[in-house]
Amino acid sequence: MSSGLQRRVLDWVARVSETRWALPCLALISFANSSLFPVTPTVLLVPMALANRGRAMRLAHICLVSAVAGGLLGFVVGRYFMDTLGSPLIHLYGVENEFSLMRRWFEEWGGWAVALAGFTPAPYKVFALTAGALHMDVPSFLLASVVNRGLRFYLVALPIRYYGDRMLTLLEGRRGLLVTGVLLFVAVFLLVRHLAG
Repeated sequence: MSSGLQRRVLDWVARVSETRWALPCLALISFANSSLFPVTPTVLLVPMALANRGRAMRLAHICLVSAVAGGLLGFVVGRYFMDTLGSPLIHLYGVENEFSLMRRWFEEWGGWAVALAGFTPAPYKVFALTAGALHMDVPSFLLASVVNRGLRFYLVALPIRYYGDRMLTLLEGRRGLLVTGVLLFVAVFLLVRHLAG
């Protein structure tokens, strides 16, 4: 997505966040982001949660349910329409390398690849398409998607719910430390899995 188009979309999101259409738009963006659309729902989730911290968790629930439903659409596209729709989408977003990496992850870790997607910069939609293309079983995909998307949305909503702007400022200033912590968690998880295997 070009920077000009992305800026217009973000401006539209900011305007919508203050209208009665905010919740349906939040659900729609969460759904579309997990399957087709390259704008993250957190651009709407954050201002809406900050405007009313008491409903931050409800907003995260809406994002989670909608995102998993959108991921299921991506899964169906990957399973049944990979050649006609999935491959063109991968090419459109320029994520061919990520798709190849995800195939290798799935072959090695199965459903854990989807769950771990929340800790990587690769788009969740790539994981959904890959899971469908490799015929992952649906219950495992849904469980892994709930973990993946739940981490994404609740790690945004919880700090806002309890600490508001102060937490966002703290996280912004400690982004490097946060990323290091996440990478350390993933490394420990992979080590434990390797030793258990």
